[in-house]
Amino acid sequence: MINYSNFRNILLQLSVKQVFDFNSYKKYLNYRVNVVGERGIVTQLAEAAGCQRTYLSKVVNAEVHLTPDQAFRVCSFWQFSPDEKNYFLLLVDRERAGDKAYRDYLGVKLKALKIKHQDLSQRVKNRKTIQEEDSFFLMKYYSSWVYSAIHFLTSIPSYQDSKNIAARLNLSEENVLRVLEDLRENSYVAKNRRNWIYHSGENHLAKISPLLNSHLNNWRSRALLNAQNKEHDDLHFSLVQSLSLSDREKLKNLILNFLDDFAKRANPSSPEELICLNLDFFKV
Repeated sequence: MINYSNFRNILLQLSVKQVFDFNSYKKYLNYRVNVVGERGIVTQLAEAAGCQRTYLSKVVNAEVHLTPDQAFRVCSFWQFSPDEKNYFLLLVDRERAGDKAYRDYLGVKLKALKIKHQDLSQRVKNRKTIQEEDSFFLMKYYSSWVYSAIHFLTSIPSYQDSKNIAARLNLSEENVLRVLEDLRENSYVAKNRRNWIYHSGENHLAKISPLLNSHLNNWRSRALLNAQNKEHDDLHFSLVQSLSLSDREKLKNLILNFLDDFAKRANPSSPEELICLNLDFFKV
């Protein structure tokens, strides 16, 4: 059994804070310099920004501001994505601004960028986002966990024949073959003389998709079945907890950052095992 504090510590270990987690560029600089603390970072950052080390220390300590040019060079030094760069530069502009109306205007733009960053469809890499499901095949694909399980099992060399797939999923071989033929006809798998081989179909259902609820229910139901098996190396966790609004936002960002880290490790990983990650975090 994993308690709440242990679960939070796991997320903290797996997730490094991003610029979107901050409402002040100075606090972000302080975090990167004094908390993350990469060796020689102040000197390297000062050189990249084109300023003296003592000046950068004053920026971190909230005595002076970065110029827009210096801020842009800092973004390049840390190899920010376009959205990260825009967010950081907006933070600098807002903290430098003397006019309240202009600061409020920049705050609206910052909020829009943060909302975009938290949209999972913007974070899932190398997956096609499906927004309009008018395909009969896709309706079948997301009607049961069986389709996606068989689909992705074919990416594992030891599960590229119908008998092994049927044994792994406790399904009849006849049912497995029917699904494999359906997948092949829609170019999700390919067939050679002996094996069924994964071909394509890494989709992401948009939040507005009418198939999303079905897909979520299918795999949560499958998780409930798995929980009854009491496998020692499987993890099932559920928590109901009251917390502050600010901590809710922080924990949500930790989870989003964890999903980024998860994808970076999972996407290039060799296909050796099929897993399912179900994660829910919502206001009750």
